[in-house]
Amino acid sequence: MGGVKIVILDACRNSPFRGFSRDAVSGLAEIRAPHGTLIAYATAPGQTASDGDGENSPYVEALLRAMRQPGWDVERVFKAVRAEVRRKTQGKQVPWESTSLEGEFYFCRTNSAPVQTEPGGVGVEVGASVPVGGRAGEVWASPAGIRLVWIPPGEFEMGEDPEEDLEADIDEDIPYEDDECAESGDEYCEGPVHRVRITRGLWLGETEVTQAQWAAVMGNNPSHFEGCPECPVEQVSWEDCRVFVRKLNERYRLGGGLVWRLPYEAEWEYACRAGTQGYYYGGNGESRLERVGWYDKNSGEQTRPVRRLRANGWGLYDMHGNVWEWCEDWYKWDYYRISPVEDPRGPGSGKCRVLRGGAWDDDANSCRAASRAVSTPAYRNYSLGLRVAVGAP
Repeated sequence: MGGVKIVILDACRNSPFRGFSRDAVSGLAEIRAPHGTLIAYATAPGQTASDGDGENSPYVEALLRAMRQPGWDVERVFKAVRAEVRRKTQGKQVPWESTSLEGEFYFCRTNSAPVQTEPGGVGVEVGASVPVGGRAGEVWASPAGIRLVWIPPGEFEMGEDPEEDLEADIDEDIPYEDDECAESGDEYCEGPVHRVRITRGLWLGETEVTQAQWAAVMGNNPSHFEGCPECPVEQVSWEDCRVFVRKLNERYRLGGGLVWRLPYEAEWEYACRAGTQGYYYGGNGESRLERVGWYDKNSGEQTRPVRRLRANGWGLYDMHGNVWEWCEDWYKWDYYRISPVEDPRGPGSGKCRVLRGGAWDDDANSCRAASRAVSTPAYRNYSLGLRVAVGAP
């Protein structure tokens, strides 16, 4: 774009003249950006920047990652960089910009849709083109920097009937109290097994939403296990996730009547199983889970970077373990008994929302494809995260 000048300074070191001149100050002095210019500093004026331990400084690593994201306007790039550097340096280094830009600018502009600038300078994808999914597992690199996998229409057996050797329970860290989520003495609520037909395909996140992806959209990282950009974001409530989805819809407006949203739990289990019918998509038995999911026996007592274990048959990672994933549905203990065959979307109302998949601190039983947990929409925990979907509202 003609007339735009961007200056990036990652040389904020102490002045060599400190001690020799009363005017010499720590770090780099502020330079006011002339018209049509953005000046980006690795840290605030008067402060010094970290070199880091790797090939590049924390600032350069974050900047290179953000600049490669298609469809991110310049404001969003530097907002994401600021959040990541502050997190990596425990708040000791906070990047800063001086700008007088008036128009829009993109380092990596997507070709998927025209972009307009709303009041406040935020770039918005207008009617972004969503690929027409065909083959199960087809990958779409969305303009939001989130890779999604095509989940085709189909049928499956949803749920699991109780067995004597498989007593399911609700994770103690997930609130399931009589005055909150429990509606019956039947806490198992994974049965009866029933036939479900998904009539409309959808795009589902290849992985759980990562800390880096959350920070890029929200400008913060609420995670307990922070400092791991590729680990799933956690300590997010259902309500937080809805804000995240709303911002995706505001920034990346989709065509064809499609929206960003959370998956419904029938969609989630259908996608998790990917044509299989065992406890895990890797088969039955804990030895199979170890290959596909992070749980209490192999996680090292923390979340782990996504996409490190085997994907399921449709190319989805971490559907078992790592973090519980919020779904759109309200919870009702006997809903499976009255659920419609086609595209069930949960009860019309309730007190609690459904979570799926199990987490890093759960046993193997809680990480089964059929396992369910429930919580109040405002509840946060270092085991709770999300995976986004694109589909019909």
